[in-house]
Amino acid sequence: MSEPTNIATADDTARDRQRRYRWAMMIGSIGFSIAGLYLTFDIIPQCAVIYHDMLPENQPLPVVTTLALQGRWMFVALAVFWPLAALREIRRRTAWFLFALMTISVIEVLFILIALFIPLVGIIKAMSGTG
Repeated sequence: MSEPTNIATADDTARDRQRRYRWAMMIGSIGFSIAGLYLTFDIIPQCAVIYHDMLPENQPLPVVTTLALQGRWMFVALAVFWPLAALREIRRRTAWFLFALMTISVIEVLFILIALFIPLVGIIKAMSGTG
C-alpha cells in the first residue's frame, strides 16, 4: 500500500513544480511588460527630446529608432496584451505558451532599449570628436 502513496507524492511534486514554473513565467511576463510600459511612457519621450535637441536637422534617425518613437502606442498595446494572455493561459496549464509570452516580452523590451541606444552612440561620438 505504500507504493500508491509514493506515486501520488511524485505526481503531486511534479504538479507543484509545473505550477510554480507557470506562475514564474506569468510573473516574468508581467514584470517585463511593466518594464516595457515604463520605457514607453517615460524613456521614449525623454529620448525624443534629446534626439530633437542634439541631432543636426539634416541627420535622420535610424529606422529602428524611428519605429520605436512612432510606434510607441503599439508597444503599449503589446505590453498590456502579454500579461492578459498569460493570465488567460495560466488556467489552461500550457507552460510553453507562457514561456513564449515571457520571451516575447523580453524581446520587446530589448528592441526598445537597443532602438533608443543607437542614436545616443552617434551623439556621444560626435561630441567627443571620434565620429
